[in-house]
Amino acid sequence: MGNAVLQKAPDPEEFLETHAFCKEKYMLLTRFLDAVKKIGRLHQWHIQAVIHGVGESHTVEALLQRAGEEKNRIKAALLSHIEAHGC
Repeated sequence: MGNAVLQKAPDPEEFLETHAFCKEKYMLLTRFLDAVKKIGRLHQWHIQAVIHGVGESHTVEALLQRAGEEKNRIKAALLSHIEAHGC
């Protein structure tokens, strides 16, 4: 036989825990998707308010800005985690 280096197969549970199903990545991804949905709901509410002539657009714009900032914070945390953790 040749000089083949045998590597120990990774523990399946450890692999799943750290790469295939990372709890923190799942939590951050869920928070990111929730933030995107919130922005969608705010846009929908804003459109309905404009159609029906109710509400103040500057209030909705402020809410959209805050929701967008939160989405971007979560996105940055998610990408940072993926880069650092490799999952």
